[in-house]
Amino acid sequence: MVVPELTFKSKNVVLASVSGDYGVSSSLYFENVGVSASSDTFASAKEKINFLYSGKDIVTKYDMISSYLINVLESGEKPYSAVSGFVRVSLDKSLRNKREYKVIALYNNGDTDILNATLTSSGYLAFSAADMGYFVVAVPTEGISAYTYAIVVVIGVVVIFLVIFFVALFRRKY
Repeated sequence: MVVPELTFKSKNVVLASVSGDYGVSSSLYFENVGVSASSDTFASAKEKINFLYSGKDIVTKYDMISSYLINVLESGEKPYSAVSGFVRVSLDKSLRNKREYKVIALYNNGDTDILNATLTSSGYLAFSAADMGYFVVAVPTEGISAYTYAIVVVIGVVVIFLVIFFVALFRRKY
C-alpha cells in the first residue's frame, strides 16, 4: 500500500507536507529551525553554505529568511536511500511578500542544490527535492547592498575632508 502525501500538523494546521510514493510505515519529521544566529543547527548550515557557495550570487545577493529540517522516516528511522518528493511548507505571513524564492538544499546524502520555489495562493512555499534534509529559504536582498553602502560612506567622508581642507587653505590666503 502506498501513501501519496505525508503531512505534519500542529493544532490542526498543516505546517508541512511531502508528496510522493511512501509506504504506510512512513512518517514526516518537520522542524522550523529559523535563522537565529544562536541556533547551532542554522549556524552550522550557514557556515557550510558560505563555504560551498563562496562568491556566488546565492551568498552575496540573497538573504536567508527561514530554514527547516524535513525528513521522511521509515518506521521512525531515516532511510539509507534518497527520498525525493514535492515539499510544501507553510511560510510565515511576514515572509510572503517577496518576488522570488530560492531554497538551498543540504540533503541527507551530503549533496547540495539550489532549488527554485514558488509561493502558492494559500501561503505555502513549494519546491521539488531530490532528497530530504535541511532546507534554507533565501530571497533577493532588498535595498542597497552593504558594499554600495560602504562606498557611499567613504565618498561622503572624503568630500567632507576636502571641504574642510579647501576652507582652511583659502582662509589663509585672504
